[in-house]
Amino acid sequence: MTHRTGADPHVPALWTAAGYEVPVTVVVLRNDRYAVLEDYCDFLGVSGVPGLRVPGIDAVALARGYGVTGYRVEQADEVTWALRNALARPRPHLIEVPIDGSGDTHW
Repeated sequence: MTHRTGADPHVPALWTAAGYEVPVTVVVLRNDRYAVLEDYCDFLGVSGVPGLRVPGIDAVALARGYGVTGYRVEQADEVTWALRNALARPRPHLIEVPIDGSGDTHW
């Protein structure tokens, strides 16, 4: 499990998982922001840093581009369905779960 921006360094691992048919399921929590960097800016007392809100990056499309089955879920029962579906098929999967990133709290 990772958050969307935390998944960025792991994108090439999707290609490797697909190429070797590794039975792994990656769950990405999508909040459309770099919350860890927002926290660091708060710690430093820096405000107004551009580029920390990143809406519209499609982790499912990235996964599919590497040959990994991807699902985007919106409701709790869809998470259950996606996990069951992924675990029933021994190959790589990615499940994107949107979480609320619209407020002033980072987590």
